[in-house]
Amino acid sequence: MMRLLTLLLVAMLPIWGQQTFAGESCHLIYKFKPGQIWEATFSSRMQTFALGSEHSVQNEFVIEYHVNQSKRSGWLALSARIMKQSNDMGVVDTSGMDMSRLKFMADMHPSGDIRNRHFTGSVYSDEALAEIQQQDRQMAEEDSANMQEMLQMERDTAQAMQEQKDTIMQDPDTTDEVKRMMMQAIEQSQQRQQIFTDMKRIAPDRASMMKKSGELVAKGWFPGVFWFPELPDGRLEIGDEFEVERKSGLNDSMIQSQTISREVFTLEDISSGLAYFSVRDRTVLKAKSMGGSTDAKIGGKGEAVFDLGLGTWTKIMRKSRSLSQISGLPGGDTGTSEIFIHNKMEMILQ
Repeated sequence: MMRLLTLLLVAMLPIWGQQTFAGESCHLIYKFKPGQIWEATFSSRMQTFALGSEHSVQNEFVIEYHVNQSKRSGWLALSARIMKQSNDMGVVDTSGMDMSRLKFMADMHPSGDIRNRHFTGSVYSDEALAEIQQQDRQMAEEDSANMQEMLQMERDTAQAMQEQKDTIMQDPDTTDEVKRMMMQAIEQSQQRQQIFTDMKRIAPDRASMMKKSGELVAKGWFPGVFWFPELPDGRLEIGDEFEVERKSGLNDSMIQSQTISREVFTLEDISSGLAYFSVRDRTVLKAKSMGGSTDAKIGGKGEAVFDLGLGTWTKIMRKSRSLSQISGLPGGDTGTSEIFIHNKMEMILQ
């Protein structure tokens, strides 16, 4: 339920052609221009301690951003694709999902304000969904035939019991307990007939479930793809800091989640057109699904570099620690996990 970070871009104003830094102060502003293509590489190393075991993995993903003119005055339109995902075991297993099939889009202001986030495409190919639908139809036909056979057997059993009912009920030697058991058996048979009848009408629809899960995965990537922090209005001097708060979440029948994060950027130095920042962050995550729930707290610190000439962050490095409380484990148990994360992002103009 953790989400990896991702990249930057934005719009064009007359001031963008001017230098926005001087001496020991600077003014941060995104300076992306229509026609530019940027590539951001995100790498991470995670060490997890959970349920008495330890697991380590290194991940990397690359996002390509295209900058276009927006219909909104003073804004730019960004489009992004996840070009590569891999880990130290090779290509990431995404259970048949192909994230490169998605195109993420949003409008961005020079301040870093992001609006109108959306995506097109599907993580599953039409061929894959068609194959699943065909399998579902075959399964439905087989299940329907089996249910019909079981329904007929139950009807035969019920008919036999009905034929014996009057004889048993009128027999003076029949005890009240036997009569009660006979009526109960007939009632249960009727209930089973209704169940088999209802089950015949239920056809598996894994394709729809796959589409829905794919949409949730895509929406879950929004904070990572459009991660750009909003920038302060005025000039910053050495020692000044600014805070960025982000809120995101999902509200669906399959999963509900809410994430609140706060980042504090402190300007440490300005040199050769680059602004160097130290970064502190805190994140709280709450998530519930059909399988259980997770409450996580994440804290970390790191460094960031903003290129004042290009008008974007070109490098961010973080070290974080996550503590999670997990419920809904097998047997109704709860557990905890601790994760140490090293993240690095590098942004390059193509």
